[in-house]
Amino acid sequence: MNLQAIGARLRTAREKIGLTIEKIHQETGFSKSLISEAENGIKKPSSRYLFALVERFKVNINYILTGKGDMFMSGWELTGDFGADKEKVIDLLYHIERIEMVRYEILGFFLRYKNENAHIIDRLLKD
Repeated sequence: MNLQAIGARLRTAREKIGLTIEKIHQETGFSKSLISEAENGIKKPSSRYLFALVERFKVNINYILTGKGDMFMSGWELTGDFGADKEKVIDLLYHIERIEMVRYEILGFFLRYKNENAHIIDRLLKD
């Protein structure tokens, strides 16, 4: 994992949004030193910090970690019938366990789903 490249992409995304480190700190609650160290490639950004960027600013984690894809996410459309295909489930679990980027993507999806469907989830939990 190239921390310098990840940091540069974090900084570019922040600047593209038009925010300062101070404003990111205010919006996410993460320390300015953590944000600065991540952007300067000194420290690996935590999954919590990356999830905060996804939730608040729609930053694409795949772009941040690999440089591939769009910088920001336009939405999540799930297509195809995945059903109960045992081989696909085993393959997915294998990748979740071993590839950090896949974990970030999947957890990011669930966080967005939870936020976008909070009213439905709350109603189901009450029933």
